[in-house]
Amino acid sequence: MKRNICLCLVSLFSLSAFILSANAECTNQEKARLKKEAAKVKLIYEEASEELPLTENMKLDGAIKGPIDYYFNMKVINVTEDFIVRVYNNYDKSVVKVYYSDVLNNNGIYDFEWRNVTKIVKFNYKVIGSDKSSCPNEELFVGYLTTPKYNSFADKGICEGLSDYKYCSRFITFDISSSEQYNKIEAYRKEKEEKEELSKRSFMKKVADFVSEHKTLVIIGTIGIIAGGAGLVIIRNNRRRVK
Repeated sequence: MKRNICLCLVSLFSLSAFILSANAECTNQEKARLKKEAAKVKLIYEEASEELPLTENMKLDGAIKGPIDYYFNMKVINVTEDFIVRVYNNYDKSVVKVYYSDVLNNNGIYDFEWRNVTKIVKFNYKVIGSDKSSCPNEELFVGYLTTPKYNSFADKGICEGLSDYKYCSRFITFDISSSEQYNKIEAYRKEKEEKEELSKRSFMKKVADFVSEHKTLVIIGTIGIIAGGAGLVIIRNNRRRVK
């Protein structure tokens, strides 16, 4: 019994010594180095889309293509064996955990899809020291990313030709009611059409002013064009008669 107790005490002492030894390696200088490297870990996103299959109802309605589903390709980059990365979001509170073994064969990049694009979502990601690092379980860096939401107006007729307008872009980074957004788009379209109409009128007015100011030149030029055309016709006719 005493021997078992002694063995337990020895094991406990050895484990404590090991932990102290490991922690002793996590100096301020080493932690600063790891924090600098951890800051290189980034969460980024890319816009992506895919065509969904046609449903039977769509086929009955005469559709020949399925609807387009938009989503984001999320990437955690620059993950090394010194780090574990945890990605959090304020939408469904799910957590994505990234280990070095997940990115070993992908150049330090971890990919996952994010399909909840109907809301603006805030992400934060924490870079923590792994067991391979000198500072295991230490929080070394916290980063943030906000993804925009899909704009349902972008694919509607009201936004045709207005893709450069912020309320018609594919994704938007602000919340706005549908009615307010509709009114803003309509007002912008009307303003754009009025400017285009004014531009056309301005051009026609410049042409008219030029003609008015240079009547003699215009008349002479017109007569010259007519005479030249008539001359060509006469020459062609004479050539045909000679033949």
